[in-house]
Amino acid sequence: MFRPKAYLILILLAWSSAAATAQERVWNAALDWYESVCGKCADWMDRIERGESVPKDSLQLMLGELTAVRQNLQGVWGEMTPGQRLRFEVIRDRFATGRWHKGPRAHLPTLPVLDISGPQAHKIGIAPLPGFKQYLTSTHTRVRPRLRPGVIAGIAAGVYPDFSGGVLFGITLGDWAFFAKGRGDVNRCKAEYDCLSDGTIEGGGYFWSGDEKESGRLQMTVNVAYRVFKPVSLYAGAGYGRRSLCWKDWNGAWARVTDRCFSGFAADAGILVHPVSRGPASGLTLLLGCSWVRGGYLDAEAGLGWRF
Repeated sequence: MFRPKAYLILILLAWSSAAATAQERVWNAALDWYESVCGKCADWMDRIERGESVPKDSLQLMLGELTAVRQNLQGVWGEMTPGQRLRFEVIRDRFATGRWHKGPRAHLPTLPVLDISGPQAHKIGIAPLPGFKQYLTSTHTRVRPRLRPGVIAGIAAGVYPDFSGGVLFGITLGDWAFFAKGRGDVNRCKAEYDCLSDGTIEGGGYFWSGDEKESGRLQMTVNVAYRVFKPVSLYAGAGYGRRSLCWKDWNGAWARVTDRCFSGFAADAGILVHPVSRGPASGLTLLLGCSWVRGGYLDAEAGLGWRF
């Protein structure tokens, strides 16, 4: 028969074996989570480089988790088995050297949120940071790629009530664009006197129309645009504008219609539409807006541009 001491030894051996097995499972779970975090970080960084979408504030938060767990795993280095220590080094080196995506790319599963109870969870730092669980299920948003300057160029035209053609040219920087726009239509008439739109002549008399008119338009502005959501940017600008109008009388002389002529400070406002988000035509830009010249002249404008 076994003595009580022998029973005690057997109980202690069984308990120590179970404790060692449980601790080994804890380190395996921690290493599983560490590998998943490394894989997710590598995948997100690769997607950001391509300008794709990742979860909101993902990379910053996950890299903080990655650093904390790596440091805590290094702190319990002596308690892991040789195989676990080797696995930790392989994961760490693959991530640090950028070799994670070498070879065929595998789909990375959604990161688990491990629920390890007891003091070991705090010892290895496996408990998520505050708000981390909510973060994993948060709405995804677009993370902007690094700002790369580009060029925008195209044509612009005043379309109503007078026609005038011109060009636009500028630079782009992420969601921002800065461009100059100029258009004009030269009034070729040489006015010999002035009149008003009601038909009266300044100084007395009346204007007798010959049913011909000539208008001129000039607009030069500097504009800034900001993309408010994916296909649409708003733009506004200021500069100098001029609009002139002449009527030809029954005797063949031209009269300048003074209350229909404007010049001075000018302003632009409108939208830039990017109808194609991907592919060869992704740089296409449509301009729709209006221009105003001091004194009250307003006209509609449209344009076609390309972002390079």
